[in-house]
Amino acid sequence: MDYKKHYELLISTRKSLGRIKKKFDGLHNHHIIPKSLGGDKSKSNLVLLTPKEHFIAHLLLLMVYKNSDDYNSYRKMSYAFWNMCGRNKLKSINSKSYQMAIEEKKMLSVWVKKENKEKFISSHELEKYISAGWERGRKSFSDLTINKIRETKSGYVWISKDDFQKTVSKEEVENYVYEKWKIGRAKFTDEHKQNIKNGLTGRTLEETHKNNIGKSLKGKPLKPHNEERRKKLAKPVIIHGIKYDGLRWAADSLNTTITVIYNKLHNKKLTDCYYL
Repeated sequence: MDYKKHYELLISTRKSLGRIKKKFDGLHNHHIIPKSLGGDKSKSNLVLLTPKEHFIAHLLLLMVYKNSDDYNSYRKMSYAFWNMCGRNKLKSINSKSYQMAIEEKKMLSVWVKKENKEKFISSHELEKYISAGWERGRKSFSDLTINKIRETKSGYVWISKDDFQKTVSKEEVENYVYEKWKIGRAKFTDEHKQNIKNGLTGRTLEETHKNNIGKSLKGKPLKPHNEERRKKLAKPVIIHGIKYDGLRWAADSLNTTITVIYNKLHNKKLTDCYYL
């Protein structure tokens, strides 16, 4: 089965529908090229899918990379799919049950608003809140508030001079630069960094304290944990007929994590993965 072709067909047909995201519509934003594989948040890389379609899309992505030689991408897609399935909390799940779970969750909890307040409540409390003057839905910002947010994000920049810093509008930047202000936030001085360290540790060690520590360690040889010593302490494993000195070396060789190797060793279905 050509999973890549089916995935591209699913994305192209849903893109052609021209869906628009609205409140309480249940649609999910899906990254066509996943963020973990280098995808961005641009509109061209996003498509609106129903929960059922979203589940199928991630299943197809998993199968695409499972049948490829790109093990690292397959590992990332398998984790994304596992995360979507509730991290193994459900023993069996399919697209229909995932759709139902999303819809049930949506029905069991709702947003309510009143003046400048909003709450996320369970559905059985809805009548009580409505009788008390609350309305269903989330509060919306006024045009004045939206304009203020936009000005704060895009209309102002940070400037610094010596140990001082502040934000000014873009129109005022030239005047401050003429007065030898620099664009950007002020950098911490060495004295400031040292004060932060002292504040975090509470105090610095005195010279007499350091000397006492040094004297107490004299005469006690410490075995360095070099590569040879690590191999002696590690427990050898065999994975798919290949012997490794330990979990760490197996993970490095297979380009995966120690946790994945550990799970394989403790999975009774894999008879060719075991400790020596």
